[in-house]
Amino acid sequence: MFSLGFASSLLLLGGGAQAQAETPVVETVPPPAITIAEPAPEPEVKPEPQPAPLIVPKGHKILISIEGQVGSKISKAKDFFPIKLARPVEVDGVEVLPAGITGEGQVVHAAKGGFAGSAGELILAARYLTHDGRKIPLRSFKWIEEGDEFLHRGRDNTGGALATAAVLGPLSLFIAGGNTLIEPGTIASAKFKAEEKFEGADLTPAVKALTETQE
Repeated sequence: MFSLGFASSLLLLGGGAQAQAETPVVETVPPPAITIAEPAPEPEVKPEPQPAPLIVPKGHKILISIEGQVGSKISKAKDFFPIKLARPVEVDGVEVLPAGITGEGQVVHAAKGGFAGSAGELILAARYLTHDGRKIPLRSFKWIEEGDEFLHRGRDNTGGALATAAVLGPLSLFIAGGNTLIEPGTIASAKFKAEEKFEGADLTPAVKALTETQE
């Protein structure tokens, strides 16, 4: 009986071992690695090359017109009067200042005539022009007389008649009763007080048309 029980125990043990041996082994598969792709670098945007600044030299001569009445009898020293650019300012065919922009001149000295037969005295100076919020300092002031070479030099872009209708003749024509009187529209010349740089100026229409034709 003991032998039978012992044999049964061996059978049970053997069966358990066999069952254990037949149990499939499940391999653990690691989850796939997650790779986070980095965003592609943005293409480098190169700034467009900027045109070199255009330079108007110190002392550059310009044409202006007086836009208010000025006289030895009606004006006094330090008075300001309006002026206007009568001809565009260009550098190498590029317009940097358009005709028609305004500014101011100043009375340097004024004295009434008539006292003891003396003639009236009037000395004027151009001070500045304004453009795009910028002041362009000026100096000097010279009357333009009929036949002056500078008056007819270059192109006139001011509507045609300005360069001829308002030409200042001999100064004596504006003297009455010993006093000098300058009427609006009188043409004079002035000069740039310092070197001036202009960034990104546009080509004038004439130069643009020529460039497009060549292309």
